Amino acid sequence: MNQTRSEAVDVDMEVEARLNGSYRQVMEMMQRNRMALDALVELLLRKEKVQGDEIVQVVESLGHPQDLAQRAEWADYELL
Repeated sequence: MNQTRSEAVDVDMEVEARLNGSYRQVMEMMQRNRMALDALVELLLRKEKVQGDEIVQVVESLGHPQDLAQRAEWADYELL
């Protein structure tokens, strides 16, 4: 398929817009969950190794409700 220069620019702009949007979403999520991230850092500094259930416990106890709800929705979707 022969793509025109204009189409290539349009595709590049769309990809960049999607990447920028995803980056913003991730940064917002990390800011909302700063307490959980800080707690995980402290846990890792204390223990050097942590188990998955320890991470889940920290995230579930300190994670932002909006992101915890989204996580639950994703878990349901993965089971389908």
